[in-house]
Amino acid sequence: MHEAASTQEGARQATQPAQQGGSAPTGGEGTKASVFVANMDPACLETDLRLFFADCGAISRVTILKDHITKQPKGSAYVEFESEESINAALLLNNQQYRGRPLKIAAKRDAVPANMR
Repeated sequence: MHEAASTQEGARQATQPAQQGGSAPTGGEGTKASVFVANMDPACLETDLRLFFADCGAISRVTILKDHITKQPKGSAYVEFESEESINAALLLNNQQYRGRPLKIAAKRDAVPANMR
């Protein structure tokens, strides 16, 4: 039993560095190639954001934030690109009017736990 646990721990440690420093995401892992978009028209759809950011680079995912109770859009979203170079192109679109509103675009920040601030 102790030997099996030791083997599992060794396997976990062997895969850990690859997960931390890997260049390409796999499965549910996110990338650092994302921007936060605020001040959106609540009627804005995923397809609208994909069209708006199409010239910035290939988009792998768009997440429109919704109220967890009403399920209504909050007017903000995350756009994840396939490459980090796309972030600079997306940031150039900051304050550009879309559906009558100046979009606020910023590089996505990593979440920092409260006890680490």
